[in-house]
Amino acid sequence: MKRQRSGGAARAFTLVEVMVVVAIMAILLAVAVPSFARARDHSKAKACQYNLKQIMCSKERWALDNNRGPTDTPDMTDLAVPGVYMKGTPVCPSGGTYTVGRLDELPLCSVGGAPGSLDAHVLQ
Repeated sequence: MKRQRSGGAARAFTLVEVMVVVAIMAILLAVAVPSFARARDHSKAKACQYNLKQIMCSKERWALDNNRGPTDTPDMTDLAVPGVYMKGTPVCPSGGTYTVGRLDELPLCSVGGAPGSLDAHVLQ
């Protein structure tokens, strides 16, 4: 881009001006990128927690429909029947695998995490 002087001659941006703009952009990116990464990890954990809640509710409905007790263990194939308990087999957005477990246990994700943390893949 060229700027006009009052005398009519055009002059370009100096190297110092361009470097200042690049430095400001680098500082803004250094602040923003980690924040976006944390937000992405948090949203993946929330989606996984939602899947775990669906698995838990499906286990309870399966137990009521089939007159099962707390020590019985349904398979994911029992729960992931389309239109019955879940729409399909849930998938962890972080690549973890789900363990359904017995009826008296909470379902688990292999990614795990500390309960109470924002990025935990556990049912809370």
